[in-house]
Amino acid sequence: AIWAYGFVGVRPPALLEALERYLDGGKFYARLSEVQPMTKSSRAQMAMTVISLHRLGLDRCAWRLFDCLSADGLQAGGEAYSNWLFICGQTGDMQREIDVFEQMARTSHTRGLQAGVWNCAAMRSLAAGDTSRAKAALKAIDEDDLCTVMSEHLRQKAGAPPATKPVREIEWRRREKEEHEWVTNSLGFSLRLNKIEYYKEVGTMHYILGQGQKHNVPHIHRAIETFIREQELWLKLAGDEKGAVLDAVLAMQGQPRLVVEVGLYVGYSSTRMASQLRAWGGRVISMEVDPYHAAIARNTIEWAGLSDYIEVWVGHSENLIPRLAERLPPKSIDILFFDQQGTKMHLDLERIVSSNMLSDTAIVVGDNVLRPGA
Repeated sequence: AIWAYGFVGVRPPALLEALERYLDGGKFYARLSEVQPMTKSSRAQMAMTVISLHRLGLDRCAWRLFDCLSADGLQAGGEAYSNWLFICGQTGDMQREIDVFEQMARTSHTRGLQAGVWNCAAMRSLAAGDTSRAKAALKAIDEDDLCTVMSEHLRQKAGAPPATKPVREIEWRRREKEEHEWVTNSLGFSLRLNKIEYYKEVGTMHYILGQGQKHNVPHIHRAIETFIREQELWLKLAGDEKGAVLDAVLAMQGQPRLVVEVGLYVGYSSTRMASQLRAWGGRVISMEVDPYHAAIARNTIEWAGLSDYIEVWVGHSENLIPRLAERLPPKSIDILFFDQQGTKMHLDLERIVSSNMLSDTAIVVGDNVLRPGA
């Protein structure tokens, strides 16, 4: 019922009051968290409930679920975290955004992913002007022996005390071929390894921080390309010939002020474009549905020195696109780059066109049109 009413946006007062009483009573959360770690079904229900509560104007209830989950130290799954982060973006609540990234860090499945997400929590704390919270995140990194060149870079920005543990590389190991796809967890559920450990994306971060020179964007991109070549792993990013196409589009447009990217992934194309846009004050808004991808990409963006030129919006594109019209003047978008699932591009394009957000000379570029990575 919560999902149905949230989907259609109907808000009968009696229903809202009943929902608040029901959720405040704790029975709904108790049912979802009865089996720990939470099952795939429970995580899906949590995600659907969070976005539905937001649509019903019940953010308080959505955050009550988060606080219960956080107190129990449970992992909600990327979809639920994505929806909470979407709410943060809508309301401008950066403290809650940091709460989410901290919980993601505490419950990450590998130390490499944990380090990247903790870095992100420290970055967002600094962006919010909350140096004390940034220092707390950096202290957690130190205590967990997760110090990297990125955490030390952030430690300097925050004016935090020196780390007590040595600086190491992001922890990562190459998975064998038979390990790439499916694993079985302690409850007997088959799960995709790359969506649990994000081993390819963490491996990318390992190469970026290990081989990519800070604030040297071409050098960072070469580190990503080296990772792909040496590890013989496929990544869905706009490199090589595709990257050259993006460069050509930027040149063709002249001096675009705003590029909107749908599909941030690890931050390769956003940093490639922003490194050129900053010369004339342009910027990139990049949308990403996967909160772990967004956290890893923020490491790429910060290491490239481009955090002031790239905004990261977390959530589903269908929910984020209306935000463009809410926050930007009409005809603001000079380049629109679709790098998500090709099956959704035409729907997102229709939404953006109907909201009159494309400039008169806008260029639209689509990747993954024939098939993923094509």
